[in-house]
Amino acid sequence: GASPRSSRSGRSRRNLAAAEAVAPVDRKPVAITLPESYEEWVDLELSAEVVALLCDADEVAGLGPMALTHESIGRPELFLKYLLYLEEQLAAFGMHLHTLPVYRLAVVVAKHVLKCEELSGIVHLRMAATLAQLGLGAAAERAEAAAARAAAELEELKE
Repeated sequence: GASPRSSRSGRSRRNLAAAEAVAPVDRKPVAITLPESYEEWVDLELSAEVVALLCDADEVAGLGPMALTHESIGRPELFLKYLLYLEEQLAAFGMHLHTLPVYRLAVVVAKHVLKCEELSGIVHLRMAATLAQLGLGAAAERAEAAAARAAAELEELKE
């Protein structure tokens, strides 16, 4: 009879052949550069292409199971709550600069996974308060403006 090893190698050859049969997808690569300083985190605006990539669960074109989707997160409302709790704890320990990436992730979850402009606005307002505490008045004003835009988009949706 065939040994377990030979049957495994037969399966792997079939899997390899099946993988080679899949046609490659022609897509434009999306450049993602993570910020290196707090100033860059403050001014970070994710492009529509980057957000689409982060939220695309397609195995070939997107991030697959690593994408930020309702299914991959499980309970996005709870996930967002934990992100905001993490932000509170970081701030409580005086690590305000470390909250900036957490805020950015929270905005993506609120706006693009939960599709909730209210929560996105709340996150922007919390970020504005943190930026004001850091003495970054101009950045705080931009975050407040983003919250106002979220509120305006919400009003448009209600009409």
